[in-house]
Amino acid sequence: FQTPQELLATGKGLQRLLPIRAAAEYLGVSRATIERLVYRGELPIVKVAGSTRYDVEDLDGYIETNRRRIRKRTA
Repeated sequence: FQTPQELLATGKGLQRLLPIRAAAEYLGVSRATIERLVYRGELPIVKVAGSTRYDVEDLDGYIETNRRRIRKRTA
């Protein structure tokens, strides 16, 4: 198993559809968290021949949707 970053570094390219372990690593969370996000409808899945895959674009969209900017408090 190689991370998306390792695939890019080796020149093998980046897979668009990832298995759950790679999707979890991509987001920096556990497999259980990925399953929870799917259950809540926060993260879509792609079914390929009965296997569940996660689209990198959906993962990036999840990151962008949940991006927070820290605001500085004014005194």
